[in-house]
Amino acid sequence: MDNHLEKVVFEVYRGQEWQRDMAKFLHGRSRFLKTMEFHCMDDTSREDYGRAPTEEWVRKQQELLCLDSRASRDARFLFFKSQLVVNHHEFSHNESYQRGYYRDMYNL
Repeated sequence: MDNHLEKVVFEVYRGQEWQRDMAKFLHGRSRFLKTMEFHCMDDTSREDYGRAPTEEWVRKQQELLCLDSRASRDARFLFFKSQLVVNHHEFSHNESYQRGYYRDMYNL
């Protein structure tokens, strides 16, 4: 892991403590990490279930993750406004899917 892990994808990131701990663990031990993707989902209340989290929520997650004080300082951390589609691997080679992939990303 220390020498080979380049990309981590959280398919459904809810900001739970165990998810943050896992992200910190992977980021802190992978010197070659280039990208960590968080496909976010808000399930804090019944009314908001499945909606994109607010930018304020994403900023809070960035703060809680302390991502700039780890081993792989050059890694990019991308937060998306929705969970990763279930059949992502089937569509990932489709050109139109690839073009739209980063459209739902937070610009923070």
